[in-house]
Formats: sequence, C-alpha cells, structure tokens
Amino acid sequence: MARHRTRVLSFGPSKILAIKLVRELSGAGLREAKELVETGSEFEFELNPRTQTTLRDAARHGVRFELGSAQPGDAEATSGSVQSFAVRFVASRQKIHAIKLILELTRLGLAEAKGIADRGDVIARDLDQAAAAAIVAQFAQIRTEVEIIGGTATPRPTEPEHEHDLEPFYDDDDDF
Repeated sequence: MARHRTRVLSFGPSKILAIKLVRELSGAGLREAKELVETGSEFEFELNPRTQTTLRDAARHGVRFELGSAQPGDAEATSGSVQSFAVRFVASRQKIHAIKLILELTRLGLAEAKGIADRGDVIARDLDQAAAAAIVAQFAQIRTEVEIIGGTATPRPTEPEHEHDLEPFYDDDDDF
C-alpha cells in the first residue's frame, strides 16, 4: 500500500475528533497527535481500507486533510506502474466554499482557484484512487460536485465558435 504525507487543514467543530482521527491514521500517541492537529504539521500514513474509512468519516465530520502525493510502498515498488487519477471540478451551488476548499487543497492563489471553479479544471492530479476518493468526500461535504478521472486528466472539450465548424454526425447515405 502507498504511504501518503498529509496534514490537518481544519478540524471543524471538534478538535478532539481531529486528534482521534490523526491517531488512527498515523499511529501516533495522544500528545503527538494533539501537536500535529494544533500545528498543522505533516505526518505519514498508509492508505488501506481502514484508513480510507477514517478519511471518509473525517470528511463527514468536517475534519479536512491535505493529502500529499503517494510515497512508493513495498507493493508498488515491486509491481511496477501505478494507475494515477485526477479530480476535476464539475459544479457547486456554494461556489465560494468550493473555491476556499480548492485554495486549501492546491495552495494556489485566489484567482487561480476561482479559474479552476469557473472553467471546471482539474483540482488535483497524480493521485491513487483512494486519495482521489478522499478529495471527492471533502467536496461532497460542501455539496460540490467533482469527478474522478482515471489515468491522465484530459482537458474539458471546448465548444466550436461557429455552427459551421461542427462536423456532421451522420453520413449522406444514412436512411432517415
């Protein structure tokens, strides 16, 4: 399994819950987990089914983590390539909250984060499936729709400027 570097971005209404979640993810003691939450320091955890459940629970309770890229684990180092995923912004009724979360996750400036939301661009790339799912869960918490794209992210298709630029989707010999 992959090891990820992460840190707590915000702990929502309950610092105690955030400390408990950090302990579950990192295996740290109470004092160390409390310090990690309060300072926002990075720590490593192994992504597995148990920690995936912990990340989903964290998102439901308002605890937000910044997930870094995967550090190759033993299984990945021997198996060769790992499929990467990306997360793309789709839509939000609460665009300001979505832009704030994009800012937290990407460390971009306000204009760039707003541009991602306006254009429906990729928020994060080169993720494993579980990390992408954790980001989706964070956006679901604020009722924002994002999608996971398998493999390399492709740009969103653009609309042709003129109707005559459209190619016909049927042949002349088709019967109607």
